Amino acid sequence: MEKHVFLEMSNISMTFPGVKALDQVSLNIREGEVHALMGENGAGKSTLIKIISGVQQPDPGAKILLDGKEVEFPSVHASIQSGINAIHQDLSLFPNLTVAENIYLGRSKKGKIDWKECDNIALEALERLSVQMDIHELLGNLSVAKQQLVAIARAISLSSRLLIMDEPTAALSFSEVRMLYEIIRKLKKENIAILFISHKLDEVFEVSDRVTVLKDGKYVGCKNIEELDESMLVQMMVGRSVSYEALNQESHASEKILEVKNISREGNFKDISFSLHKGEILAFTGLVGAGRSETVKALFGLNPPDEGEIFIHGKKVELKKVSQAMRHKIAFIPEDRHQEGLILNMSMRDNITLPVLSELLDRLGFTNGKKTESLSEEYVKTLNIRPGQIEKMAKNFSGGNQQKIAVAKWLVTKPDILIIDEPTHGVDIASKTEIHKLLKSLAKQGMAIIMVSSEWQEVFALSDRVIVMRHGRIVHEDSTKTGDQNLMMEKAILGEGKA
Repeated sequence: MEKHVFLEMSNISMTFPGVKALDQVSLNIREGEVHALMGENGAGKSTLIKIISGVQQPDPGAKILLDGKEVEFPSVHASIQSGINAIHQDLSLFPNLTVAENIYLGRSKKGKIDWKECDNIALEALERLSVQMDIHELLGNLSVAKQQLVAIARAISLSSRLLIMDEPTAALSFSEVRMLYEIIRKLKKENIAILFISHKLDEVFEVSDRVTVLKDGKYVGCKNIEELDESMLVQMMVGRSVSYEALNQESHASEKILEVKNISREGNFKDISFSLHKGEILAFTGLVGAGRSETVKALFGLNPPDEGEIFIHGKKVELKKVSQAMRHKIAFIPEDRHQEGLILNMSMRDNITLPVLSELLDRLGFTNGKKTESLSEEYVKTLNIRPGQIEKMAKNFSGGNQQKIAVAKWLVTKPDILIIDEPTHGVDIASKTEIHKLLKSLAKQGMAIIMVSSEWQEVFALSDRVIVMRHGRIVHEDSTKTGDQNLMMEKAILGEGKA
């Protein structure tokens, strides 16, 4: 027997100047179901979430029914009052407040806080999730996973009927993801619905009951999860079959470009040794917090080791500053494109040309407009960045295209060694495929690439060799073509104690 449809939306459109973000979209959500909302970056998912949450108002003609009665969500407060709560990637909590205070937020009466009520509400909400936590601990002292649990506890304490989870596993380790799945199953048993947004297909198939797909702001369809497989879902999202499993090729490794010997940094990584060859893609993987990012940052002068040696083309080098790394033709694309990869309030053109700005100055020290325009347009075309408007602010591009801009920004330096941390984090499937093809193409041309990735499918599809890290140490190294994939994953989770 099908569950009650308590939220039904139809003819949902949203127009911004020059852009129709949503065009007559439909969505219905049943009590106690996990409903995945899928689509490429720019498909309209974020806009639809904002409308459900009361952040934005749809165009005239939209119809929203709650338990069969027509309603509006003119504000976030109105949406919350209707039992809808959104848990965003930034969590929207206060690190300087305690767990209890964060859960209790917004319930003070005439500016006064009933501290006993505050504690009781927090304890009750955490108990419903079967989570034990010190409610008087400052939120900022907790891991991202525990902060997320606090956000969920706050939502259910507000009598939520629908929780919107936007990329909830983005910063979680494997074990933390499994814990979140268990929480989701508990919420389902309480008849709470989850609107689940994720780019990771394995997650969608793991937890979802139904899937609604958007493409270019339009409604594509809604299917029960058992009616779909990954290929069918991808085709709904991008309009064609997309595959990156077949990209793995024979290794082009030959000349040794980089050799790292026993580098260590207190509290970050210990006794790291490896080599990197011309035309090779070397993957670093492991659970979140394994020390992968800290290790590769050491090669770009951002996290210099306390001891050990680094050799480039057989010569010992110092990489204690970014400028030193760039002189040795090393480029680094960080995981967080918003905070570290791009200057969001600058144009795409200025972001792309920033690392080579000194080379684009005329004799009077002014930027040569024709050169910057020509160079940025070259990489816009190479990476198929859409739209190709070089004057457009970086913040106004979709996540997939922002990542392409971040890649272009460092490809202009023409590096010998490219380090890329989580190359497709938060990127839609079509953009992911394009980035994978680009990396393979660069390797084929002789570029040596170090890739940090948490996605095993990406690691095995793209890299020639994989280094597995755990607790700041290398616990396994093998070929992705001939090595035991199960053993690699086991090492990441259990370390040296197994096998």
